[in-house]
Amino acid sequence: MAKSDFFAHVENGELLEMFVPRGGQHHGKHLGKESDDSVYADKHNLYPMIDNPPAYDPDTQTRTGPVWQWNASEERVDGAYTVTDKPVDDLKQAGRNEVNAIRAKRLFGGIPFTTTTTPTNGDHVFTRDANEIMSIKIAALDVQASNMTFTEATGGYWKSNDNVEVKMSEAEFQSLSVTAGKFLVKMSRESHNAKKAIDALPANATKAQIDAIVTAYRNYDPLA
Repeated sequence: MAKSDFFAHVENGELLEMFVPRGGQHHGKHLGKESDDSVYADKHNLYPMIDNPPAYDPDTQTRTGPVWQWNASEERVDGAYTVTDKPVDDLKQAGRNEVNAIRAKRLFGGIPFTTTTTPTNGDHVFTRDANEIMSIKIAALDVQASNMTFTEATGGYWKSNDNVEVKMSEAEFQSLSVTAGKFLVKMSRESHNAKKAIDALPANATKAQIDAIVTAYRNYDPLA
């Protein structure tokens, strides 16, 4: 008889009670920690519960269970599982979600940009999302459309990701605006293309095919 830490009360093949612990209480009676599980069966009609879940790939399969079933030939209660392949549509959606996550992470990571204007000259990182990029673009356009210089409009500073007020020249800020705009356009375009490529995969597409598209997007450098 199989060895288990939990038992089920079985009468005529019907599971009346489950998860009775070894050495615990059953119907007000204390159960000894017998080394031989057959003693539990003989004394109390308690049979070992055996849970042996099958291996599965959580990326491509789903596993449901256990459904506890009486195994008369082995005199035990087995946990039955079902493993099924995920529909291709689910795999595609997971791929699209990953593309979106990569895009968001890239945007949050910001744009490296080097300035030469003192006293904050050096390497900085700007923007954390599309809204901040648009703020830079709008500020740059406002400066161009007005009679004010960048210094007059903003004091000549723009805050970096680490909250440093970075001093910039007019040319540097306009360059940052162009870089940020290209970065956003490229990231959006490539994420759209990646999701479009995933959608175009056939009904029998594999996760490997979807992963190849996601990996290509992950390796794409929008600042190149």
